[in-house]
Amino acid sequence: AATTGSTSHRNYTVTGDAVNLAARLTDLARPGETVISGDMERASASFAETESLGELAIRGLSNAVRAAKLVALRPMTSNAQALLGRDGERQRFARIVDRAIAERRGAVALVCADPGMGKSRLAETLMADALRKGARCHSAAVLDFGVARGHDAIETLACSLLDVPHEDAAQARQPALERAISAGRADAGDAPYLADLLLLPQAGNSLYDAMDNEARRGGKLRAFIDVVERAARSNVTVMLVEDVHWASEWVVGGLRAIATMAERLPIVLIVTTRRDGDPISGHWPAALIERFDLPPLAREDALALARTHLAGSPDLAARCVDRAQGNPLFLMQLLRSDTDDSAVPATIQSVVLARLDRLLPADKVAMQAAAVIGQRFPLALLRELVDDARYMPAAPIARDLLRSDDRDPGVLMFTHALIRDGAYASLLHASRRALHEKAAGWYSTRDPTLHAEHLDRAENPRAAEAYLAAARAEASARRPEAALALIQRGRQLEAAAPIRFELAALAGDLHAELDQGHASIAAFEQALADATGDRDRARAWIGIA
Repeated sequence: AATTGSTSHRNYTVTGDAVNLAARLTDLARPGETVISGDMERASASFAETESLGELAIRGLSNAVRAAKLVALRPMTSNAQALLGRDGERQRFARIVDRAIAERRGAVALVCADPGMGKSRLAETLMADALRKGARCHSAAVLDFGVARGHDAIETLACSLLDVPHEDAAQARQPALERAISAGRADAGDAPYLADLLLLPQAGNSLYDAMDNEARRGGKLRAFIDVVERAARSNVTVMLVEDVHWASEWVVGGLRAIATMAERLPIVLIVTTRRDGDPISGHWPAALIERFDLPPLAREDALALARTHLAGSPDLAARCVDRAQGNPLFLMQLLRSDTDDSAVPATIQSVVLARLDRLLPADKVAMQAAAVIGQRFPLALLRELVDDARYMPAAPIARDLLRSDDRDPGVLMFTHALIRDGAYASLLHASRRALHEKAAGWYSTRDPTLHAEHLDRAENPRAAEAYLAAARAEASARRPEAALALIQRGRQLEAAAPIRFELAALAGDLHAELDQGHASIAAFEQALADATGDRDRARAWIGIA
């Protein structure tokens, strides 16, 4: 593509083999017909019906080109591809749901596998199977980075069970909670605990403010469990929580409480986890768990999947299957990568990078910017990072690199964490820092924790001070454990002595609130050491002035 001509007369034109081929195929088509190349025929095999025209000699091209006539298009959906090779798992899960319907008792379905083996795809299919049987289904996910304050899996499930909007402001969530209580989906006496769980103001509830952290935490868990129990008494309830290998102790504790209830109520809890970091196996009673270990796809299933995408190139389909070694994600990325007979990428990382490189520059930049935000990201922030208020990632969505988050309008997700990792790794260090800096600015008035985390990844010297502000916000919201985690990270960074002093002193207060006396004393002693010339103030913090 270039400008041609002279200074007095210039034209913009495109040249090359692709242009020549398109022109010759257009000449071959009769009125009302569309003729496509063999490459396009293979790429559209899953949704297009074609009639082969064989190998054709094209003037201007040295080799003959396979061509085909387009006959019809089949409807496409986001999950048009059937789930292959997991019939045994679906049948086992169907028995669990049938038992919950007939005997009013459920189970935990633990889906455990290495990355890319299809945990999420199977879990989505199991949820759809349960929905067809009449169950009420609720889902949540645990993310490793980019999680808005309080938006953990327990809060997400609570919102779903109570029909409370997940992303809306408190003005919309408060009346929704009140409607849920009026409808009997929650106990009126649990309103303060549920309001705290859903990040709603307490409206001057002095009794709740006077409780210690352990009482509030226990009350929130009891209120949540009561909501789950009420839902299960009215209907079979299936809950999915993905990626619990990243879950906090609070989330794992809440899920274990749900699992215990499944022994006496029609509750089916689906949990997905990687083998590395699995917090459930060996920690929960084995009697609670129906374990689903996902093996690699059998070769015949992998070939069936490959041939739906490469129907006109069975040899290439077989080579992709051999390279993927039964890993469904790797295989799908290969099949969607426009791989030709010259080379099949050796790793999933290389095929993800190759797919990113085939995007238009604006879409590739957007994918990299999205990776900086996290696995799940607001479209508004992505548009801010790419400086385009109207940007829509249509091509990445069409190519199954991104998808919409069904729970939250305006929020997108990477279709797999490994795709996000690949996009993030493709960024130069300087570009990565600049994007994190920009994201930190966007979150500065929205979420102090994400503001601090992005400053940290941008290697900004103000990160420790931002962690202090975020820790204070978490402490004010009665989440001392979350505040202590932020303090710990803040103290790992370079910071001026006054900031280190404030971090340590706040840690001392929080440990004291949690009745952790030894840790509190140690934190105040550290504050004293950091105080340098301000020893009198430091002594006042620990009561020895």
